[in-house]
Amino acid sequence: MKCLQRILLAAIVLMFGPILIGWAHAADLSEIEKNAQAYRDRIIHAAQGLDPQLIDSSTAQSTEAEQAGRFAEAAGKLKQAIGLGRESGAQWWKLSELEEKAGALDDAASAAFLGAQSAYGEQRGKALLRVGQLLDKANRVELAVV
Repeated sequence: MKCLQRILLAAIVLMFGPILIGWAHAADLSEIEKNAQAYRDRIIHAAQGLDPQLIDSSTAQSTEAEQAGRFAEAAGKLKQAIGLGRESGAQWWKLSELEEKAGALDDAASAAFLGAQSAYGEQRGKALLRVGQLLDKANRVELAVV
């Protein structure tokens, strides 16, 4: 009888194990998404009241700062442009790279996640892989999707 109980228990674990694992990953993804949305909200809030005509100059200043190796400043200027309305997957990806170079790994992961939301197919997979790698690098293994 014990053998039958063990076989039945093993069958139940095999049947429902993937569902439970899926729920665990969904919980992690939800936390990552909450962090990314809060990051986006901070960026937009910081740009409130600024002149939208600053978008082009902020983008140019970001490029100049990046070329000079001032990555935190470059990220700040790009955040300003994004907050003023220049929001795209490519901008989020670039911001993720700048945040990583500036040492802000959690923010880099959030920016990568926001970029992944507008990506499709292989690009989305690469972006989500980047999110996991950045969270792992930031020692946030509990959130790393990879």
